[in-house]
Amino acid sequence: MIFKNRRRRASRTPEYKAFRNARQRCEYERDRKYIYYGGRGIRFLFKTFLQFWEELGPKPSPKHLYSLDRIDSDGNYEPGNVKWSTRQEQNRNRQYRGLGRTMQLAA
Repeated sequence: MIFKNRRRRASRTPEYKAFRNARQRCEYERDRKYIYYGGRGIRFLFKTFLQFWEELGPKPSPKHLYSLDRIDSDGNYEPGNVKWSTRQEQNRNRQYRGLGRTMQLAA
């Protein structure tokens, strides 16, 4: 599935929603999750949705079983550092915010 000049159709896909939401978390200070992403210095480095699509391809499942994940949770959203992951996989690779401290959880 290639979306060259089909922006309207592409914008309705779950992949485009993941692209848009990740970009907003990193770039827009008004986003409620900005402090955990852009506020920590995490940047969104995909220039276009087509570049994002070529890196990740379609979600493995059309349902909400998979979401966008960064391989290095302190790294940017960039080629080589993103993948589709299940909630269980993401829980192993997340930041724990408690007692005023942030700790990296390991599997």
